[in-house]
Amino acid sequence: MPWAATVRGAAGMAVPLGLAVAAGRPAEGVLAGLGAMFAGVNDRPPGGAPAPCSRPSPRWPAPSAC
Repeated sequence: MPWAATVRGAAGMAVPLGLAVAAGRPAEGVLAGLGAMFAGVNDRPPGGAPAPCSRPSPRWPAPSAC
């Protein structure tokens, strides 16, 4: 389980849900919290994991980055 994404999603949901419960509107807080949670879980920094190196072909030399 990706714990960093789980913590980010829970932290994103806590703020809108807490504010909505404090305002007396928990149903709207659940919807806003779920939206924030899913946006946080799906957010990935650009250039996340590098592409895996392919095996060198017998005809072509291996790339220098691998």
